[in-house]
Amino acid sequence: MVATNVGVSELIEWLRGASATAPTHIACGSDDTAVLKTDTTLGTEVHREAIDSTFYGTDWVSFSIILDTTQQNSVDFYEFGLLNASTSGDMYTRATHTIISKHNSLEIEYEIIIRFQN
Repeated sequence: MVATNVGVSELIEWLRGASATAPTHIACGSDDTAVLKTDTTLGTEVHREAIDSTFYGTDWVSFSIILDTTQQNSVDFYEFGLLNASTSGDMYTRATHTIISKHNSLEIEYEIIIRFQN
């Protein structure tokens, strides 16, 4: 997973006290193009969903969604990202993975964990 330039800028804005919008959605898509920190959108977004759950610890925060057995069947997923809007918005992270062919007997959980190191 790569933190995008836009996502890093959004965090810097928040840390310096300027207005920033926290992540609210995870999008998933069907493009397996290599991830770059300059990415601002998924390659081919297929679905975007409000974050189902958020957890945090002393140096990390996680965001997740679940695509249940009724959602996005017959789609081949290769990518996902963390965004701060239901449409458009800033993409904090993007990742690709091997193909997941969604069908009605399969649920997919996408979880994004951001860990801070010092």
